[in-house]
Amino acid sequence: MESCDAIAGCGRPACKMLDGDVEFLSTASGTTEGCHPGGLQTKWVVKETRDRELLQAYLSICPEVQTYALGDLAPPHWDHCRWHVLCDLLGCVHAVALTYTGLTTPVLQVLADPREDHCLAAAASLLRSLAVHHLPGLGAFECHVNAGLQDLLLEAGFSLAVRPHQRLALPRDCLRRLCPVDDANQTETEAGKQDMRPVGHTAPPTDLATRLGPADAEAAAALCATMPRSWFEPKVLQEGRYLGIWQEGRLASMGGTHVFAPEYGVAALGNVGTDTDFRGRGLGKALVHQLCCHLCQEGIQVVSLNVESDNEPALRLYKSLGFSTVMDFVECDVIRT
Repeated sequence: MESCDAIAGCGRPACKMLDGDVEFLSTASGTTEGCHPGGLQTKWVVKETRDRELLQAYLSICPEVQTYALGDLAPPHWDHCRWHVLCDLLGCVHAVALTYTGLTTPVLQVLADPREDHCLAAAASLLRSLAVHHLPGLGAFECHVNAGLQDLLLEAGFSLAVRPHQRLALPRDCLRRLCPVDDANQTETEAGKQDMRPVGHTAPPTDLATRLGPADAEAAAALCATMPRSWFEPKVLQEGRYLGIWQEGRLASMGGTHVFAPEYGVAALGNVGTDTDFRGRGLGKALVHQLCCHLCQEGIQVVSLNVESDNEPALRLYKSLGFSTVMDFVECDVIRT
């Protein structure tokens, strides 16, 4: 993936299919080997797999797009995942679908690099196959797909409530620009060379926030309840990385991670918000900045998050810190009509 550059907005039809037939295999398969032989494929295979190495190899090609799927390779999420892949005849993966069943409502994710026509076509072919052979058994579910792919679900007889989103990401080189140099042995000249922030950019303070723990669960839940479509359970304060800013004896601002997978170098931010009584003071920006610096120090190389496309204040905040738009996608509530 290109670091820090906007790579979204393909502007091309997202529902073009791959040439050739697609066969759905109903039984799970093991390891596949081989690579794309080149030339026109006349047959594609969709199958379920539990091959973690195979999935990681594909998902790691584009970690900004696949952040959430990479995080679900790790426990405890792995046990709640079903994975389908679209392969060529030699077993090379061209698209991945994740069905996460660890929540009350299952979540389907089929996302592809929006810059690559072939990746979008492979994702479309995979989703169309799943719409026939897999999705009817889910009942009501939520799906996250590249903008345009939701039309395939409509064509298959599903009813959708669509919410346009943007995926934002902050790759590692941008993390280094954002976060202060903490090497005590580094000279001022060396530090200056690494400080590549634009002229006039002033980093927010990085010591306002403190780590949230189980004792802060009640205050965190109350603040999350004021955020539209937020999801919070007390256990996330232990499983993820959460920071909060306290002012006047209240939790004024907070944010954490929906995904924290240092073994795969990725994290996704979530539950970021500021109490209405404390907005306009720069607390949200300071908190996100400090959180990203903590994640960088723990080995995270890519930080991403999802923002509703019409949430202009949030988009401005994240882009002021160096985040860029990776792709347009939609979250949909789906039922079979």
